[in-house]
Amino acid sequence: MDNYYLMKKLYVIFILVSFLTSINSCGNSPASQTTKVTINLGETKTASYSDKLLRISSIPSDVVSIRFTILVPNMMTIERTVSTEGKTTISESFEVPNGDDRYFLVEALDVSYNILYRGHTSTDLNGMPVTLDILIASTIPTDVQANPGNEQVTISWSEVSEATSYNIYWATTAGVTKTNGTKITNVTSPYIHTGLTNGTTYYYVVTTVYDTGESAESAEVSATPFNLPPPPP
Repeated sequence: MDNYYLMKKLYVIFILVSFLTSINSCGNSPASQTTKVTINLGETKTASYSDKLLRISSIPSDVVSIRFTILVPNMMTIERTVSTEGKTTISESFEVPNGDDRYFLVEALDVSYNILYRGHTSTDLNGMPVTLDILIASTIPTDVQANPGNEQVTISWSEVSEATSYNIYWATTAGVTKTNGTKITNVTSPYIHTGLTNGTTYYYVVTTVYDTGESAESAEVSATPFNLPPPPP
């Protein structure tokens, strides 16, 4: 009889252990190995800037889509592009594998897929839901200047954070764009444009280059090279 009750108790313990093991196994299912990450844009914590970082309350009107890129080291890249048509705010959720140093990149694009605003952050994920408010900053070069010299023009601008390089587009008529300008690639500030004709006006715009694309054009500047006067006797 004692053996009967002992076996019964062992059986109950076995069932209980099996049940707890099953629960633990469910907790370690693939779904539990990810974190729900929500990224909010166009709300009070989203920002852009011209000369300073500013808070904005809605997505800028020149933005037509938002491109999200999430890098999971040694595993995967998650990409998603969302239209902003008819929207002043965007809230997107992603299931991202848990781990350290997950990188989140947000890029706001115009109708020509130029990158107008860009921001990123990194965070560790452990399965607990996370909400990210990523500051996005203007990518367009500012403080562009063109200073003439003898058969040359020096173009300079303020550096843009995390730029890979810059492109210059130039023409001898006003209204230069990426479409109609002559392109000079992979330059840094200041850049000296040589071999020009004195007395001819040259027009310039500058763009920022990233590994994911290019910004829109900067404000246009112009300069007219001239012959330097001879030194006094």
